Amino acid sequence: MKMEKVANFFKARFVVNVSELGEDDPLAQNASWLFPPQKVPWYSTKVSNDGKVGCFLEHFNITRGKMLTVVGLDTGSFQDSMLMGSTSDFKNSQLNWLTQSLEAAADNWIIVSGYHPVVICDKEQQEAKQINGPLQNIFMKHGVNAYMSRQGCSSHTVQGGVTHIGIADPTGSQPLVHLNGRLSIQKEMINDGFLLHRVGSLEITTYFVSSAGEIVNEAVIKQHGKEVM
Repeated sequence: MKMEKVANFFKARFVVNVSELGEDDPLAQNASWLFPPQKVPWYSTKVSNDGKVGCFLEHFNITRGKMLTVVGLDTGSFQDSMLMGSTSDFKNSQLNWLTQSLEAAADNWIIVSGYHPVVICDKEQQEAKQINGPLQNIFMKHGVNAYMSRQGCSSHTVQGGVTHIGIADPTGSQPLVHLNGRLSIQKEMINDGFLLHRVGSLEITTYFVSSAGEIVNEAVIKQHGKEVM
């Protein structure tokens, strides 16, 4: 199932490419042939190590006045600080930006994407472990509904009211792509299938669909954000 066919069928409104390379990702560079920017905007996460924060924040009117905030984080600074056991101006700058952005957001749904996970699961996917306390605390404080990453738990897990969804990819060979379609439908291409998100007023249902079109798993994200806080 090719990405452009999926996007055209579901009339995708935007694409979020969860990648380490940002705009330099070959997939993002080639996307202009398939997704004209004026019709389907393309956003990419990145992992920086040069002190330049690569983040984005966009607002989308989903349905009946319900709004969705989509945030892309540059998780490079968080990985560096975890490895070195110290903080940096790069990390603090991004934490401040994220906090201020979420404080100003009045949307019904908030979904954050980043390459590295905030929560990881064991091999059996039975137990989850939080590995980035500062980010998780911000997510919980400001009503983030879901965090989606390239790695972490291959299905989903809920920590502090935040649903963490990720596709584990040890090879790192293919970035995860998010497509948000019209009528509150979002799809993300993965190695052997895609994720389908159906957004409603009080919940998001995420279907894990194989390339054969079979639903292999699903997750329900309940509304707990600013609308009900």
